[in-house]
Amino acid sequence: MHTHINRVIWIMLAWSMVLLNASTLNESLKADDINLLLTTDKALIVGSNQISIELSKDSKPITDLEILQMKIFMPEMPGMPYMEYKADAKLVDGKYLIDVNFAMSGTWQYKIRFKTSDKKKYKTKSSINL
Repeated sequence: MHTHINRVIWIMLAWSMVLLNASTLNESLKADDINLLLTTDKALIVGSNQISIELSKDSKPITDLEILQMKIFMPEMPGMPYMEYKADAKLVDGKYLIDVNFAMSGTWQYKIRFKTSDKKKYKTKSSINL
């Protein structure tokens, strides 16, 4: 009986740590004079996630990009190969949506590149802890 109670307590502690670490993405970035807001509706998980990217310049939304791409990657570490995932965003209801797949938990670097309708290229980068 005592062993069973200990197991239940350990399982509850493990789940509470998972739930406390689970959080949605809400990050503001800049690429020159363009503001980017990255958000998710759900907590980021290992596996498939959808990230919403809103762009603005001088407080006006930008919805006429030629292309917006995101590359997520985790550098090679001892016993683990370099991992990378690339995806193109799609414009939906004034936001650019991008589906990304995190292969494992840890710190993922990402780069966002986009080209505006006037052919100007921009890039920015940051990281996500999963």
